[in-house]
Amino acid sequence: EKGALEPVIEDYRKNKTKAEELPSLEDDLIYLEQDILKLENDKEIKEKAVKILEHIPADLEKIQAELASLRKDHKLYQTNRKQAEQLSKREEDLQKAITTLDQFKSSVKKMDDLVKNLTSQFDEVKFNKYERETKEYENEITILQTQIKEKQIWVNEYNENINKIEQAEKELVEYNSEKDKLEVQMFFIDKMRVWLREFAPKMRKALIIQINVVASEIYRSLREEEDAVLTWQEDYDIHVSTSKSNKDFFRLSGGEKMSAALAVRLAILRVLTDANFAFFDEPTTNLDESTRRNLSKYIYNIKGFEQLFVISHDDSFKRHSEYVVKFSKDENEITHIDYLTKKDEELT
Repeated sequence: EKGALEPVIEDYRKNKTKAEELPSLEDDLIYLEQDILKLENDKEIKEKAVKILEHIPADLEKIQAELASLRKDHKLYQTNRKQAEQLSKREEDLQKAITTLDQFKSSVKKMDDLVKNLTSQFDEVKFNKYERETKEYENEITILQTQIKEKQIWVNEYNENINKIEQAEKELVEYNSEKDKLEVQMFFIDKMRVWLREFAPKMRKALIIQINVVASEIYRSLREEEDAVLTWQEDYDIHVSTSKSNKDFFRLSGGEKMSAALAVRLAILRVLTDANFAFFDEPTTNLDESTRRNLSKYIYNIKGFEQLFVISHDDSFKRHSEYVVKFSKDENEITHIDYLTKKDEELT
């Protein structure tokens, strides 16, 4: 029941609010009625005034018609008045023009007199002659200008050729200078060739002597034979002599041959280069057991080099090496460093 009564209650409240506002609205209605009365009075007054002014539009049309008829005359009056104001000035200008005209007539008369005098002095034959000569001179000038242009073109071509010739002369001077240098170099090279042909055998002999000295030192350190002398001969044969024997290379033992060949190759390396190191790649290949052991000791005894590298599968070099680096390959053929040791560390 309460829910059903809520709309009725809401209407009641709205009506109650409006009923409460009725007194004030009645007061406003009274004031509005009074205003309406005033406005009606004003309306009657203004209607009477309008009736009084009803003839004004007709009067206004008459006035506009009269103005239209008078406008043309007024415009004419204005034009005449301006012209009348400028009349005095135009009279002054007219007077000045008359004076100027008189002066011009006087000048024309003088010119006529001058023309008559000149006409009497004018020689038409000479004038025609001079006119013909002038035209001939003008033609000659035109021909000369054309020739000048052609000559200028030739001059420009000559200047270009001269510049090319000067450039060619500069290049020729440079080429001659370069040629002189090359000739001096060729002369020096020819002399050097002659000297080399003359001194090559002597130089070869001197180098072989120097190589023999170094090779003997290396051979003695390899074999530990103080009185051994190695001779690398000019036919590239090797001879070894000691206090006990003199042997050619083919009579040497396997260890002696190895030491002699090694001594010669290391001596060549020291004499002909500045290298202070040497590499030995598999030096014990095809050697017997005792020769392999001796070779590792021989290499350790080599003097005159800062570093010697031995690359070998033979372990006999380990005991005579300051550093040992071992490499191995895995199943994927990748190389690894197994260890790096010093000789002293390995021994301890």
